[in-house]
Amino acid sequence: MIHQLQHLNYNMLCAMSIRTSGPNPNKHDIVQICIVALDHRIQMADKIPPFMVDIKPRRPENIDYKLCEVTKKQLVNIGINGLDAYDAADRYDEWFEFLKLPKRKRIVPLVYNWSKMKPFLLDWLGFENCDQTLADQVRDLLPIAVAANDKACAKGKPCPYKKPTFSYLAHIANCYRYAKDCGGDCFTLIQTYNYMLKHESLLL
Repeated sequence: MIHQLQHLNYNMLCAMSIRTSGPNPNKHDIVQICIVALDHRIQMADKIPPFMVDIKPRRPENIDYKLCEVTKKQLVNIGINGLDAYDAADRYDEWFEFLKLPKRKRIVPLVYNWSKMKPFLLDWLGFENCDQTLADQVRDLLPIAVAANDKACAKGKPCPYKKPTFSYLAHIANCYRYAKDCGGDCFTLIQTYNYMLKHESLLL
């Protein structure tokens, strides 16, 4: 068992990122996903390989090439080498079992903009699988940043996060997107969240 944050009660904090073929979960699909298990230091857990797969779009006719979150070159490669959505879901189930969490324990997602991500996960995995594997106590950098701005404004201080976008938060944290894929996004999430925790005066 990976040494985890005590207050998680044996659930496991994991950085999560997806890339999609467009912005609408009713029309578009996850084409790339990465999940990185974290330890009590909120760093990548040793001995647990990240879950990262490319997924062929189930509805390729709906791809929005202007708003697709991967490049055309990546999309072509995903279409050739990616997994079918059902096979990718099976691979996710296998990875979740590999975590060997106690019964009824789940992943606690560390994300940016959960409200955007969750509908895509529900569309891909289904409600039951999401409910059994994903906890509700999400760590989302977007509302954390907005709440920090609210606190600063209420005290008459400058907002610490003038633009609470993912790229701007990473810039404030002296971080950046390490790669143009979900793996790089997860690393950026981890480093940015650690920055925000170290600057606890922004949160409390």
